[in-house]
Formats: sequence, C-alpha cells, structure tokens
Amino acid sequence: MRKLPFAVTLAILILMSASAAMQEVELEFWFGHDRTNAFAQRFARKIEEFNETNPHGIRINMHFMGTSGYRDKLIAAEAAGTGPDVAHMWTYHLQPFAVSGLLLDVYSVIDPSRVRERADLTPGAAEMVTYKGGLYGLPLAANTFGLIYNGDDFNEAGLAGAPRTVEELDLYAQRLTRMNNDGSIAHMGYYPDDFTRLYWGWVFGGEYYDPETQRYTVDSPGIVAALEWNVSYHDRYGLGAIEAFRSALGSPAQGSGPLLSGLFSILSIGQYRIQTLRQLGPDTNWGFAPLPSTQGGPEKTTLIEADVAAVMASTSHPQEASEFLLWLGSSEVLGSMLGGEQNPLVPHNGVTKELYHPDYHMWLELAQSPNARAVPFTPIADSFATVFNAQVRKALNGQTTPRAALSEANSILNELMELALQDQP
Repeated sequence: MRKLPFAVTLAILILMSASAAMQEVELEFWFGHDRTNAFAQRFARKIEEFNETNPHGIRINMHFMGTSGYRDKLIAAEAAGTGPDVAHMWTYHLQPFAVSGLLLDVYSVIDPSRVRERADLTPGAAEMVTYKGGLYGLPLAANTFGLIYNGDDFNEAGLAGAPRTVEELDLYAQRLTRMNNDGSIAHMGYYPDDFTRLYWGWVFGGEYYDPETQRYTVDSPGIVAALEWNVSYHDRYGLGAIEAFRSALGSPAQGSGPLLSGLFSILSIGQYRIQTLRQLGPDTNWGFAPLPSTQGGPEKTTLIEADVAAVMASTSHPQEASEFLLWLGSSEVLGSMLGGEQNPLVPHNGVTKELYHPDYHMWLELAQSPNARAVPFTPIADSFATVFNAQVRKALNGQTTPRAALSEANSILNELMELALQDQP
C-alpha cells in the first residue's frame, strides 16, 4: 500500500479537525413546566435566540416536562442513562441532587471569575447553589418575602406607614382586627400563618443549620422565640376563633386571596402576588415593606428562593453545557426576560432598580440584602420541609409547646442527616 505524502496527510488531518470543530453540539434541556406556562414561554423564546446566534457551536433542544412527577422523571432518566445535559429545577431538588453526585460542579469547568463576571450572585442566591466551595447551578428567577398591606385600611385606623418592628406589627394587628359580637373574627389585621417559610426564625436571630458540624439547629433560642411569638396570636384571639376564620377563607377568598377579599389588612408574602393585586384591585392603595425586625435583630431579613438550572454530571459535553448555563443564568439574559412589570427577580448584585417597575424596587433590595437567606443546603433538603412543618403544626394547633415541637423536629432531622451522610459518594 502506497503511503500518502506527509504534506497531504497533514492537510487531511487539518481539514478533519476543522470539520469536527465546525460540528454543532446538541444539548438536551429539560424544563419543569408545560409548554403553556408563561414563565416557560419566556425561556423558550430566549432559547430560540440562542440557537439562531449559535454561540460556542451549541444547539439547544428544549423539552417541556411539566411539573407533575418532574423530580422522579429526572432521577429515572439519569438511572437509565437518558437524562438531559442541563435541567431546570427548584432549589429543594438541586441541593440533594448535588450532594448525591448527580450534578456537575461548574467551577470544575469554568473559572469562578468568569462566572462572577456574567452572574454576580447575591449572598442569598449564592447560598442556595453552592456546596463545599462548588457551584452546582445558577438561579433563573427568584422570589423574596416581605409585607404587603392595604394602605386604605391603615388610613382608616390612623396608622402611618408600615410597621418596622415585630412589636409594632403586633400593635397594627390589634388595631386592624375586628371581632363579631359572638367572639368570632370578622377581619384579621395580621396573622403569622407562614412560619414554615423559615424567615421568622431568622428575624428572631435563629439559625436552622450549622454547616461546620453538619447538624440542624431548629431548636435554637431564636427559632423557639419566633414560634412562641406565632403561637401568642392563638392566646390573643383564641385557637378556635382563628381556626374558624381560616376555614372560612376558602369561600370569600377563593380566586382572589385574603387581601383582595378584604379579610386581611397585612400579609407576609412574596412579590409574586403584586401583579394579581394590581390587576384585580387597581383602586386599592397597596403598600410594600420589609419584614419587621426584633430589637437589635437583623434588618431586611427575608427568605430567597428560586427556579434554578444545573448541568447534569452525566453529560457528555460538560464544557458546552456549562457555557450554555452561564449564558442562560447571566444578568444580561435574565434581565431581558424578567425586568419591567414581570414579577420574578434577578438575584444578582449588578442588577439595578431601573430594570424594574417601582413596585418591585423594595423586593430587589431584599434580594440583594446580606440578610436574604436560603433554605440550608444539605443532603436532606427535600425532606426538611416535611419534617419541620409537621412538628410546627403540632405547636400551632396546641398539641405541644413550641420548644417541644422544635426539639422533636431537630432530633428527626439530625437522624436523617446521619443516614444521608453515611450514603454520600
């Protein structure tokens, strides 16, 4: 067999190399909503733009997976070797997935300085996607929590401005609450029916988890104090009266929520309710404020939670998948989708108020606050809420004391942690 001249062989190799470089890499991107979801549609339009410009020689095939059973679909696909390269998910999925080795540490592929240039995450946002120094995803759209109140109710009661401390919130609640002659509640000024969202524990100076010891601390003094404060509303109005009022919410508040129905003056809730309030109650004087603080306690405390995207560890294209993730989670791309009057927040330090309608300025400040906190990143993050909420409900329903309920929750959570740590890869 006659050998080809060296120059010809070299030319062929160069052409083959160039051809391979020009080949398009296709990535499968799973999204945990169906195609009709407005949030998913915004991302679908951006993916179309990405494919048209084709940066990095990458093409994205977006799959709308729906929310029902999405976590199980991901796990089954990974086990079968048919999972996506990049997946949209929620933080309570991302955290145990990362710990169990299902997700790629993006810092192992892309230098951290490049990530920070494109997506300078706020402290709370970074807390939800980093584990032991690794980056396991990027937030796509965030919610923060504060107070939304009916300013017209405030004016009628002679209350000026939002409550700034927990003590003031209690006073506002008493001034705004109206009772019927039979002792039942006609209108609730405020009731902290949201303890399971964790932020009140932080407001009172508590911590739910110690990353150094890898143990839960949900029975810490601050969290006990917060739950005792919550239960104090039962002492003030009567557990039976509160339960009767809550059960009656289903009818008058159906489809509109407690604020629009006129049954509440103040709610602690996220900015995602603002659009509905403006649309269905355009003539109401709605007000927004941070959660109040305790004396000497942290200010502008909030829970931050988000949809996130992550690169699956099983991908055959870790570099390209990480480049796509960095594009998708960048300030520029997210800002172009989520600004204006859209309610999800971009949890990046470089994002300015000018991107948003004034209704969202305060909420963006909360997202960028050093006291914006995420649910603790642990191997049992997806089980935490089930255990914690069940025990808290026992205290709220008068079955046990706040201290006993939280002590029991702490014991169960740490038993689960010990088992999970034994199974870590």
